[in-house]
Amino acid sequence: MGCGRGHNMREALSLELADGQKWKIMADGNAGDFVVKMASILQLKRCEKGAGRNLIITRNGGREDAPVLNHTLPCESLPETGWSQQDFIEVWCWRHHDVADIICDIGDEDSPEVEFSKMRFLLFLIYQQVQETGGLPLHAALLERNGRGVVISAPGGTGKSTCCLRIPLPWRALCDDETMIVRGKGAEFITHPFPTWSWFLSGRSAGTWDVQKQIPLEAIFFLEQSAVDEVVPLGDGEAAAMLTKAIAEFWEFLWIAHYGNGRIPFRARVFENACGLAKAVPAYRLKASLVGRFWEKMEEVLGETGFAELV
Repeated sequence: MGCGRGHNMREALSLELADGQKWKIMADGNAGDFVVKMASILQLKRCEKGAGRNLIITRNGGREDAPVLNHTLPCESLPETGWSQQDFIEVWCWRHHDVADIICDIGDEDSPEVEFSKMRFLLFLIYQQVQETGGLPLHAALLERNGRGVVISAPGGTGKSTCCLRIPLPWRALCDDETMIVRGKGAEFITHPFPTWSWFLSGRSAGTWDVQKQIPLEAIFFLEQSAVDEVVPLGDGEAAAMLTKAIAEFWEFLWIAHYGNGRIPFRARVFENACGLAKAVPAYRLKASLVGRFWEKMEEVLGETGFAELV
């Protein structure tokens, strides 16, 4: 029987995505402060009822064979064998075919910077599940205008954050580094803003992101630095190739650290999802200068795809 089904739901924090995924994040033992801090950054609320997969976070310093809970939360006895472990760099996660929940050991107390890094690693469990259902995470900024969204994808240091700072109202920048794209209930793709973890790791003042906010995706822009502002449409094949590269850059260090021989089917899944997104959502090269009005070039093509003013 799965561990955690008898938990008091007042101790659970809910995270729900537009593809129907529902997660409950719980603290075991002395991991409470960590979970509260993470919930604040992600703007999560306490969950009173409803279904969801439990993500139980504990601090026991890591185990080689099986997880150990401090039983602050009531649960069934855990199986002694049959666990599979996934190592997310100082975060140890266990799954078991007879246990519905995922148990994650974040180790001993750390500096704030290390704790923030572990929070990001924990989210990769959710990213993995999103990818299994046709979605994908991107190093991308998410911009919203009149209830519709676009993503600007580019490697770090290319100018995503600068674009977010420069773009005027009625545009709003919801995040500038990590965006989750999931499949909606129909053919539509939906975006969720996720934190800029480098803010915390570099000691910059903290921020919060409403990761459960749902913004329909209207277009994808691949940013390039340029002396002039220009938007160039991409064909489905070129867009799929660029998306695959962008997703690969997002996952690269985890492929090296964990997947090993499993990288081949994982990459195949990445390519399949990229093709599905490229067919459904128009993509463009965005050539942006430091002083021009690049957003006007975006608005020109978005007007052609139904990105109209909403009253």
